[in-house]
Amino acid sequence: MNEPIKIVDNNKDWEIRDWLSNRYYYISQQGNQIHYYDSLNDQGKGITAQHLTGCLLSKNYCLTIREGLQLVKHTNFKPINLNYDFYRPEQPPVIQINGHYYRNLWRKPEIKPSPERDFKPFYNHLIDMLGSNHKADYLIDMLAYRYQNGYVKSKPQVAFWFYSDLQGMGKNEFQKTLIAVFGKSAVRSPKSETDLVSMSSIDLWRRTWCVMQEGSFKVGSSHYNDIKVHTGTDNITSDRKGEHFGEYEVPAQLIVLSNHAPNFLESNDRRFFISKWEKKFETQDEKNNYFKDYLGWLYKDGYSAIAGLLVTRDISHIKLESPALTTPEKESALVISHDPVVEEIKIELAENKAKHLWVKEEFQEIFDRHSVKNNQIKYKLQLAGLRGNGTYKYKGKSAVFFTRDDYSIRHKQGKKPLVVNPKGITKDLEDFDEYSDCITVINKVRSQQNH
Repeated sequence: MNEPIKIVDNNKDWEIRDWLSNRYYYISQQGNQIHYYDSLNDQGKGITAQHLTGCLLSKNYCLTIREGLQLVKHTNFKPINLNYDFYRPEQPPVIQINGHYYRNLWRKPEIKPSPERDFKPFYNHLIDMLGSNHKADYLIDMLAYRYQNGYVKSKPQVAFWFYSDLQGMGKNEFQKTLIAVFGKSAVRSPKSETDLVSMSSIDLWRRTWCVMQEGSFKVGSSHYNDIKVHTGTDNITSDRKGEHFGEYEVPAQLIVLSNHAPNFLESNDRRFFISKWEKKFETQDEKNNYFKDYLGWLYKDGYSAIAGLLVTRDISHIKLESPALTTPEKESALVISHDPVVEEIKIELAENKAKHLWVKEEFQEIFDRHSVKNNQIKYKLQLAGLRGNGTYKYKGKSAVFFTRDDYSIRHKQGKKPLVVNPKGITKDLEDFDEYSDCITVINKVRSQQNH
């Protein structure tokens, strides 16, 4: 609790003015009104000298409003630039970089490390859910490394994918644990993968962790490419909603908590650590008692015990450039992702980057060679990065048109289908440059099939 600072006279109030200048920063002046940034409450709008005086009165730092205003008037406030900010764990709310003051996005967690407390329930829980000591130790090492080195230059180039076919396995509790132990400012949670490529997506990557519930990325899609870029670099040039392109630090590592294994990995993937997150129980009562005991420990003093484990963990053996630990789940995911049919379609797409409209008949030779069944064709095209846009009939020809993720087909009842480009510009499907080529291919393939 702060003890009141007694004012001897107006010339000896340096302690109060020092307190003011360490909490409040000068933003701007409009007319006679000066606006301040409050670093304690992280507020930078509408704070004036009157608000600072009110704070002084509440702490008994002054006796009257007039006296408080005089203290504010004679305080030397440092100017802060709120147009840009940084993420600097373990540093004050306002940091100085190259002589200028900026807002620090990081805030100290409420949970304090308690190394003396027993962390075994957490360790055993990870072993139960991940299925092995080896995987549990690897995850703890990664968590400890970021807890001790949250700064962008200490970012391992690893992302995490935890999945379970079973419900109620505590993946949400793991996310809550990260928020509690690392602090609210250290974790951002996008609603879906589309948020990762939105106009404000850069803000999701500027903390320690980016934790997402569920994901349906595709090989070669903009979402997957975005993950690779942000995981493999410390800095990126990006636009931001309401702002121009700028240089941003991206210290965050991605964690996906899903209900299914990933099916998008490239054959040489080095980034993803993949593991099931589930424990099989004989009865519902056994499951209920398990989580009752674990959550009881977690909410009592488990968070501080976990923080104590992470702050004292030996991380000297960790190398930032090392690939993610290979797990049996990752090997299975690579088999699923490495479909020769999908790979050949992707090659075709890569060789025709300027082409946006496709029909399945353009890949008929690939399907025939691999004896792909009709009910599998749409699925394989989707895995390769194409999106089905419905069945349309023109000149007696019925066809399903596919587009890349950046283009789409819009169709309303009673109106002609429209091709929509990334800028929202539309064009009748029949008038689209590639439409006639698609029809020609359809005619050719179906003619051959009839003979």
